[in-house]
Amino acid sequence: GVPEMEKDADGSMILNDAELDLALRQAESQAGNIEAARS
Repeated sequence: GVPEMEKDADGSMILNDAELDLALRQAESQAGNIEAARS
């Protein structure tokens, strides 16, 4: 099953700073790979 994520009052997922930083780095990396593939 899917691990239960903590949610705030609005029902949004809560990420700590390290998780958020990692997610942003992964997104940037994926975007960079897409741009490189288009070149």
